Amino acid sequence: DETVEIQTLATDGAGDLLVTGSMTGEVRVIPVDGSPIRLLEGFNSQVLSATITTDGRFVAGAGGQFVPEEAVIRIWDLAGEEETRVLDARDGLFIRDLQFTPDGNLVSSGPGGVRLWNVADGSSQLVREGVVWGHAIRPDGGAILSSAGVAPAEVQIYDLASGAATSLPEHGPQVYTLAFDATGQRAVSVDFSGVVRVAPTAGGAAHHLVGPPSALWDVATDAAGRWIAAAGASGEIRLWLMPDGATPPMSLSTEEFLSMLRGTTNLRVGPDPATPTGYRLDVTPTGGWAGSGDE
Repeated sequence: DETVEIQTLATDGAGDLLVTGSMTGEVRVIPVDGSPIRLLEGFNSQVLSATITTDGRFVAGAGGQFVPEEAVIRIWDLAGEEETRVLDARDGLFIRDLQFTPDGNLVSSGPGGVRLWNVADGSSQLVREGVVWGHAIRPDGGAILSSAGVAPAEVQIYDLASGAATSLPEHGPQVYTLAFDATGQRAVSVDFSGVVRVAPTAGGAAHHLVGPPSALWDVATDAAGRWIAAAGASGEIRLWLMPDGATPPMSLSTEEFLSMLRGTTNLRVGPDPATPTGYRLDVTPTGGWAGSGDE
């Protein structure tokens, strides 16, 4: 079989189907049980984003980066493998990111901003103007996170019920893309310097999760709320445990930070004039070991 570069990857809610979009316009539905792959036709050039509904019924793909005439969203019904609708903002701007909402509508983002689509009638609402790198939909569908595609890359949360847009400066000026945690109460972002930030969507200090200093392009959280996965320029997928609700260490005073450290280790440094450095390292019992009878 001919090798085709994959540009985007999505899965249904049960994890039974994978959907891919390619450089050459193919949208493929791949059953994980090895059943035959289904090819969805309509695009003739690069498909930057593809998505599938949680129930695995509908697939949507978006293109247009190099061919403005293909800057549309195509929707297929897998029950009949037919294209059921084409959504067009009529601005000729390609769509970089595309996701179904829990109620079966769509959110798209790219150089034309963030747009909420009504799949039934084809209408749309522009909820954020300007170039946008990426977006995320809150698990309950009630809010959209997005990051601006030009510096400073401001992170913003848009509440669909009230129409209010709120900036989240805790994520810094270099955010590439982002995600919600499982509760929908925290935003997770990745940036060009390789830092992952986790902060409450209601505002507040961010936890900084730091790895090798290389750009991160994508981030995901698991449904159980335990893990963060990020990938980028290094070609690696990095995993972090989701921070708990405690105050981020960077926000603590010096005394608070030292107190926190003392509670997480049984190592203590003390003065000792008899040593070359003038200090010694002591290993002391911890609360969990005291009285256990272990050596």
